[in-house]
Amino acid sequence: MGSGEEEMYHFLCLKRSKQKKMAYMAGLRVFMDNLKKLIHGNHHPLFNNDPLIISKRPQFQLLYQELDIIQTLFSIHQHHQGRP
Repeated sequence: MGSGEEEMYHFLCLKRSKQKKMAYMAGLRVFMDNLKKLIHGNHHPLFNNDPLIISKRPQFQLLYQELDIIQTLFSIHQHHQGRP
């Protein structure tokens, strides 16, 4: 591979890596939104009346908090790399 081809290959790999990270973060946000609905499911009678969901809410809350930390750390890492 010539120098130009290597640079293009490196650029495409970085771009693909960034796209994967962004897709991961988007999926994480969707999952966290759904988790929040289970935690604060006051608007949906199915969530309010299901004993299993009610009993698991503290665990859902802990999972949400841990995922929020991961999301925050990833955002800080991206910011320090110069990528908003």
